Amino acid sequence: MAADRFLGFDWEAVLKFFDRYPHFDTVLRFAYTSVMMQIVLIMILLTLTQRAERLYRLLIAMNIALLITCVVTVFTPAIGPYGLLGLTPADHPHTPVIVGAKMNPAIFWLRSAVFAVPPPPRELGLINFPSYHTTVAIIFVWVSWRLRFVGWPLLVLNALMLFATPIQGNHYLVDTFGGGVVAIIAIAITKWMVAYATRVDGRTPVLDLFGALRRAAVAGTGSGRFQTAGDLQAKARVHSEVVRRHWKPGAAGRAR
Repeated sequence: MAADRFLGFDWEAVLKFFDRYPHFDTVLRFAYTSVMMQIVLIMILLTLTQRAERLYRLLIAMNIALLITCVVTVFTPAIGPYGLLGLTPADHPHTPVIVGAKMNPAIFWLRSAVFAVPPPPRELGLINFPSYHTTVAIIFVWVSWRLRFVGWPLLVLNALMLFATPIQGNHYLVDTFGGGVVAIIAIAITKWMVAYATRVDGRTPVLDLFGALRRAAVAGTGSGRFQTAGDLQAKARVHSEVVRRHWKPGAAGRAR
């Protein structure tokens, strides 16, 4: 909270702004809850447009970011601003907050290190810092930007998600900065992995992530690279030409 105030961000004042414009808040809540919808949509679009490498990038970057986020949040089990300020629904009667104080009992249970049984109900995720919503919003825009007709709409949708994250996700502003840093790191690692695993000839930029698939793809080529459909067609033509030149009609019959 001190860091937010140092940056001039008044969380409670922003909540009151949302409460004054409930219709705008409805749009922001839709954007905030669109994560799973966007994952499915982007995966389908990348599949239909045969952008396998971009699909790999999406999955790799999201998983790397999730791993980093889970490791970092173990050391920062923070209580969100909603609970820290002691707010209740009466403080925002026109704006239903998605997260609010719902995650506090589980965080207190973890921070006590007693682990009493039964554990408190966990209705939502427990990650405050860094904000994973911020991370995936940036990754979604990075992956989908070149998709025709949906690049700009997804940019707008994810910009709204970023705007909604502090209030609807019960995040401090610095949580979103942390999520942005995680996104940059995940994208950089993903780019390095793709560059490392992409074939040099550039015709089939398929990631060499699974050894079994790679061995199946390069079996019999002797060239150490993936076979493309063109490679197989070329080999078939060469084989047919060899057979045509060396096989003469009736030769088999004369041999008998």
